Amino acid sequence: MKRYYNQAYKSLKDDKKNQIKDILKKYAPFDGPVEFAENADKEKMQLSNYYVLGNLGLTPTWGGINSERALCFNDCYDAFLRLLKNFYQQNGNEYINDCIVGQAILEQKDYFESYKDISNVTNNDKVTDDNNAFNNFINVNLLQDFTDGYDENNTYNVKNLASSETFEEYVKESAKVINARSKRMWKELQTK
Repeated sequence: MKRYYNQAYKSLKDDKKNQIKDILKKYAPFDGPVEFAENADKEKMQLSNYYVLGNLGLTPTWGGINSERALCFNDCYDAFLRLLKNFYQQNGNEYINDCIVGQAILEQKDYFESYKDISNVTNNDKVTDDNNAFNNFINVNLLQDFTDGYDENNTYNVKNLASSETFEEYVKESAKVINARSKRMWKELQTK
């Protein structure tokens, strides 16, 4: 939120905090009031009651991927996916990035490279592309709703949600992706 309001949530005046909560309620499914709590380092506030199936992701618990991703990209998952695509396109060997997320990916290189040889992982018998680990990562983790077509190498393009001009636009577009992914995940879970 700092990008849109020029300061951290906990430093905002009550009228801005209420504006943010109203935007979140408008686009995101909350069961009750919107609640924020301090994160572990007490530096930032985070939503404490937004647990939606489509907003969940699996990453290795060791090496700090999720916490580093949240800090480096202000919790914009699309930015993480673009960085991961870059890792895969460079085959992980020449991958250099100043961002702490890049270092966390390199620490878990074996995990991410395991997506190079995954096949037949979806219920509809779609065989993954052995030559495209990024597409495999997207397909296995049901992240297709974060994508928007393909590039010239037939690799998924990642939507650029983080480029939204306003906080409301970001929440609206993110909620569409999360809700669509929730439906995709629920459907997949029901077929297992």
